[in-house]
Amino acid sequence: MTNNHNINAKGFFRKYFLVIIFIIILLLQDFFLKPFVKDLYLNDDIKNFKEFSWKYTVFIFTILSGIIIFISRKSITLSAVPLILLGLMIFGSGFYFGLHSLVDNALLLINSKTKNTEINKTYEVIHDKEKKVFWLNNENSIHDKEDLQKINHYRVSKGLKSIFDLQNNDTIKVTFNKGWFDVNYLEK
Repeated sequence: MTNNHNINAKGFFRKYFLVIIFIIILLLQDFFLKPFVKDLYLNDDIKNFKEFSWKYTVFIFTILSGIIIFISRKSITLSAVPLILLGLMIFGSGFYFGLHSLVDNALLLINSKTKNTEINKTYEVIHDKEKKVFWLNNENSIHDKEDLQKINHYRVSKGLKSIFDLQNNDTIKVTFNKGWFDVNYLEK
């Protein structure tokens, strides 16, 4: 009876191997990549990266499509080409919309592991307690609460004064790193 059970388990894993791999990849995306990226990058930097990162997703899809066509080239007939093109378009759309976020986060992970340059930015503190306003002013102001918390956490972990203890018109320096994809991130 146990031998029959082992055969069923092997058959199950063979049948659903790709589905299991896909689920594992999505779980890694949601529980590892997304939180990792959210901790290191400011929201504006992520948005700016996502404006042009579609090129990388399309490039990866093109490579995968080429590999699939190369592997199955012997069994392709001329009459099957329109059906294959339709299949590739459907696969490409699903790949783009389903895995674009995963590709972005994986590339941002790679970016954070490949430090090219260090950038120091100076910000002026704008703090009005009566209006409950707090932001860091520069040519690119930082006023997003999450981003302010990230910068504050970064400074406190380095033994520096909390940004929320600073007064109006004080200046602070924030050090960002840039990786291969030219995206700023805070070092942990």
